[in-house]
Amino acid sequence: MAATLQSVDLSIVSLLILLFIYLSAFNRLEKIFVQYNLFIGLIFINMILIVVDILAWVFNGLPGQANLLNNMKSNLLLYVLVPIAPSLWVLYVDYQIFRDEKRLNTYMNILLTLWAVSALISCVSLKTGWFFGITDNNIYYRGRYFYLYAAYCLCLLAYSFFLIMLNRNRIERKYYFALQAYLIPQLTGTILQLMFYGVSYNWVGMMLSLLLIYSNIQNSVLNTDSLTGAYNRNYLEAYIRAKLRKGVKGSSFSALFVDLDDLKRINDEYGHRIGDEALRDAVGILKKSVQKEDFIARVGGDEFIVVLDISDSLRLKKTAEKIKENASAFNQSGLKPYHLNFSIGCDVYSSEKYPDPETFIADLDRLMYCDKRKAHGIPS
Repeated sequence: MAATLQSVDLSIVSLLILLFIYLSAFNRLEKIFVQYNLFIGLIFINMILIVVDILAWVFNGLPGQANLLNNMKSNLLLYVLVPIAPSLWVLYVDYQIFRDEKRLNTYMNILLTLWAVSALISCVSLKTGWFFGITDNNIYYRGRYFYLYAAYCLCLLAYSFFLIMLNRNRIERKYYFALQAYLIPQLTGTILQLMFYGVSYNWVGMMLSLLLIYSNIQNSVLNTDSLTGAYNRNYLEAYIRAKLRKGVKGSSFSALFVDLDDLKRINDEYGHRIGDEALRDAVGILKKSVQKEDFIARVGGDEFIVVLDISDSLRLKKTAEKIKENASAFNQSGLKPYHLNFSIGCDVYSSEKYPDPETFIADLDRLMYCDKRKAHGIPS
């Protein structure tokens, strides 16, 4: 009983930490990134596994037919789902190294086949006791082929280790060590679980591994500008490339190139601290003018790009007008000693017109300068 309580306590702590990582990592804008979805998948499957494992411990040994059935169901579900976690890790590592979705799909099909075989044997084990079994007294036990099942899961982790090691020249140094470090708590927890039945060390290991990846790799993907809170140029380029991949499937998007006019004058007249405040206010106006799910990036000292899920040029122009209207309302409020004005270039992306992200951004830049010249009465 004491071992059961200890196991449940460790599992609950691990579950709460994973929930914290999930909530911290959750970002609707990043759903278009393969790496993000794989990482969220890793967190989610581990949270499900912990909940199912807790249920298995709760029902184990309790009298009654209902508890026996629940114990069988929870352990079966556990054995079916466990290999998904290391399989997702293999896919995450492969994509982190190669960034190749076709290669990823090939590996996914292979891993799905292996998982289906494992799931089938797990189902059969309810009758045969191959991987696991439940006695008539409702006590779980490891089956005679349990270590074959464990070896399958460990082989997936071992494969990821060699994949990282053999391709270390493709991986940034700091990411290389983070990817390898993932395996240490994971393997330690799994080995302790195999050696000392009764306490769920593996979930603690998985939680620590995911915490390592989040703090060392995934969190760096967010790439925000520390001054304004907007995204930075590197993330913008990755975001547009992902948008372009989706564009092949028929979706479309648009963008605004926004220049904050007279930032140099604000810096010269009021100082750089007030200039930084003006930049933050500029981002506040942009956020107020677009939808919450739209993407805002700072790409230069006083330049921003806003990416929107708009395919109608009229709606896009109205959004540009709304930004200028909100800037005018800000100026009229008199809350700050400076005025904010924007020059804006905008267009809807078209694969026929723009062969790559660089051409698209360059044309937005040109359109922005046309707007700036127009505001100063200079012919385009």
